[in-house]
Amino acid sequence: MSHKTLNDIPYMETDDFYRHFVSQIAEEIKQSEPPKTIAITGYWGSGKTSALAQVYQKLTNRPPPFKGEISDNQTKEHFVGIWFEAWRYQNEAQPIVALLHSIKQEFTRLQKLKGSMKKLVDVAFLGSLSIFDSVIKAATGAQTDFKNLPKLGEKYEKDNLLSMLPTDMIHLALQEAISALVKDKKEGKRKLIIFIDDLDRCQPEAALKLLEGLKLYLSIPNCVIVMAIDQSQLEQVVKKELGDNASHHFVGVEYLEKLCQDAHRLPLMSQEQGANLIEKELNQIFKQHENVVEIGVTASEIKDVVMESACLPANPRRVKMTINRMASYLRNWKYQDEAPNALAVKGITLLSCLYVSYRQIYEQLEWDINFYDKLDDFTNESFEFADEAIENSPLDGIRQPKPSVEYIGVHPSSLNIFRPQKIIQDIGLAGQQSDFKDVLKQLIRLYNGHQ
Repeated sequence: MSHKTLNDIPYMETDDFYRHFVSQIAEEIKQSEPPKTIAITGYWGSGKTSALAQVYQKLTNRPPPFKGEISDNQTKEHFVGIWFEAWRYQNEAQPIVALLHSIKQEFTRLQKLKGSMKKLVDVAFLGSLSIFDSVIKAATGAQTDFKNLPKLGEKYEKDNLLSMLPTDMIHLALQEAISALVKDKKEGKRKLIIFIDDLDRCQPEAALKLLEGLKLYLSIPNCVIVMAIDQSQLEQVVKKELGDNASHHFVGVEYLEKLCQDAHRLPLMSQEQGANLIEKELNQIFKQHENVVEIGVTASEIKDVVMESACLPANPRRVKMTINRMASYLRNWKYQDEAPNALAVKGITLLSCLYVSYRQIYEQLEWDINFYDKLDDFTNESFEFADEAIENSPLDGIRQPKPSVEYIGVHPSSLNIFRPQKIIQDIGLAGQQSDFKDVLKQLIRLYNGHQ
């Protein structure tokens, strides 16, 4: 079987999971009156970058340059898209400078495409780019002669410019430059859309500097900013950097509310959506194998176990990691004469979930397969564990699952509840614990390269 596995590159196919969400945001951007800042929010691994990338593609008709590729497709409709990965520039003294450079480079690229790769000869266009140079110098703290900024239009007299504060002049200059750059003779007025990813991965000081730069330089007409963020994490960053006291508990929340006029929270991945993703991706991997019969199991069989056991957290990234583990276990069955039976399918599902989400439990089973007996007891509602029996064990910090107890407020992605519990419970009801232990031991040995 092929050694193909999934990577962490965002999904660009607008499937059922994101279709409505992406269309909704794209339509809001189309209808909005800039300046406007929109946030796509969600926790770690929930798919923020995938959603952001799909909105980018829907509006610009080309994928974001994740690997540095630059498409020659010109923009679609009335949008110019800038993709900016904030964490790559967090060590810059002023991250906003890197963003301004990116904007300038994209307009230069588009102008070259319009001119069939000829030299830039549009005087107005060159003047707008030179404004970017002046603003970039000002943002870096360099001394700039604002009197020598390029002429911005007949309605702005030189005396009026000279009477303005330097920051106001910078803002006005950038506004006029972008207005000129997004204007198109055929399409008329267009929008500049800046997509900012991984802002919450930046160091607190860098994140705050970029946010301040966005407010100072890019809160202007024709400009829409779309940020993918873990909102609660970024709120804590702002709160930490700006300071907090007893009378001002919501400083981080209030700061982001002033910056973002709207926030769209990603929908949670359901068990069914996670199971469908597992089936889809495993089928893609199976296609790489010439003899599917040799594998002896179908993706739909694994999907059925996942659906019956509800063993997945609501986290697309963890689901992708689980798929990679499933593929690894299945790949190793080529060393066996027999095909994996129903117990093996359940074992592959259980071990993949443990490997990704409950590492210490997996390692304990790898070290001593008899730990499965304790795990079996742990999933038995009638078996009561003393606190000292669990303390400092692989089960420490995980609640003993009790179907008769409703856990209020448990997040769908939380791993404090042992999610693969039903697989073990079903094995116990069938009286197959001993056989299942042998299967788990065999799977682990094969995975580690032992025949």
